[in-house]
Amino acid sequence: MLVCLALYVLSLSNGLTVKFTNLKNRKASIVNSDTEMSDLYRFSYLSKFRESPTSTPKVVATKCDNNAQIDLYQVGDSYIWKYLNNRAYYCNVNKSTMVKTNNKGKLYLNLDSSKVNVLLVEFAERNIIRILQDTGYTYHILNKANNPAVSGIVKGETRESISVKANSKWAKFKSKFETVSNDVSDVLFNSHINTNIELNLWNMALFSPIKEFKANVNYYLFGSVDKDVRISSNQKQLYLASTIDTLSNESSFQRISDAKLDTLINSFNVIYQQAKAIGFNKIYLSIIPSPVSVLEPRYQGMQYNYLVDRLQKSQKLQFQCIDIMPEFRQLQEKAYFKADSHWNNYGAQLWLNKFNNVLQQSIKEQDNSSN
Repeated sequence: MLVCLALYVLSLSNGLTVKFTNLKNRKASIVNSDTEMSDLYRFSYLSKFRESPTSTPKVVATKCDNNAQIDLYQVGDSYIWKYLNNRAYYCNVNKSTMVKTNNKGKLYLNLDSSKVNVLLVEFAERNIIRILQDTGYTYHILNKANNPAVSGIVKGETRESISVKANSKWAKFKSKFETVSNDVSDVLFNSHINTNIELNLWNMALFSPIKEFKANVNYYLFGSVDKDVRISSNQKQLYLASTIDTLSNESSFQRISDAKLDTLINSFNVIYQQAKAIGFNKIYLSIIPSPVSVLEPRYQGMQYNYLVDRLQKSQKLQFQCIDIMPEFRQLQEKAYFKADSHWNNYGAQLWLNKFNNVLQQSIKEQDNSSN
C-alpha cells in the first residue's frame, strides 16, 4: 500500500518523474529508462524504428569571431531548448536568455542599450495554433520589467543604475513566482499523471523486449500501431498522429482559411510590436516544419495546408523569418529522426548555421547604422 501511495505521489509531479528517470539512467542496468530513445519509438515500440537521438553527430558551434556584442533572447519549444540551449552555439553572443513556450514562459526585460539586443521567436509548426490561440499567454510573453520607486541612492550610484538593479530583482522574483505557481498547478491538476505512472512503473530496459514483441505482433499480424503514431507510406518513418489528424489543431492537413491565417499573423505581429516597443534591435521568427509537411505533403491523398509557407511569405507578417523550409525540402529524411517528432542533429546543425549567419549580419547592420 505504501509503495503504491509513493508511486502515486511521485507521479503527481512531472519534475520528480524526470528526476526519477534520470536516477535510473545513472548506471547501465536492466532498470535503465528507455526515455533516451526517440519519442515516437517509445510510443510505438516497433523494433524496426528503434533509434537513439545520439545516432547522428553532435551539433557543433559555428566558427565565428569573438565579437560578443549580442544579448540573445529566445522564446521557443523543444526544437531549440532540447538541442541548442547553450550560449556557446551562437555567434557573437554575450548573454543568452531562454523561456519555454511548453511551460508558458515569459520574459521580463531590461535591455542593455550597449549591446545588440536580438529576439528569436521559434515555433514548431504543430505548436503554432495551439499556442497562439491562448492570447492570455502570447500577448504577454514579453514584458518590460516593472520600475518600482527608487529611493536611498548611495554614493557612487545613479538613479538609473539603482533602477536597473531593482528591475532585475523584481523580474527574477516574478519569474520565480510564476515558475513555482506553474509547478504547484501541475501537481494539483496534472493531466499527465497516467503517463507518469506508466513511466515510473514500466519504463525500464527490462521490459523493452516485451513491449517490442507485443507491438510487433499487433503491427505485423493485425496492422495495428499505437494511437499516437502514424507510419509513412514507404514504411521508413514514424509521424506524430496529431500532425496528421485533421481534427487536431496540430495537423498539417487541417484546412486553414485566409481569415484564420490573418488571425495567426495578427498574433505574431502583436509579439513583434511589443518587442519593438521594448527596444529590441533585431527580431526574428523561425518556424520548424513538422516532418510530414516536408516528407509527405500528400499523405494518403490529403493535401498539406502549407501553413509555414503561407505565414512566412505573407506581406502582412512583420517578422523577419529564418526560413529553413527550402533546405529541409532538399535534405528530406536526412533532416529528421525516423522515429522522433523532432529534427535530428543534421537538421539542427543546418538551422544553427543559417541563424548564426543572420546573427553575424545583425552585427554588421548595427555597426553600419551607428556610423
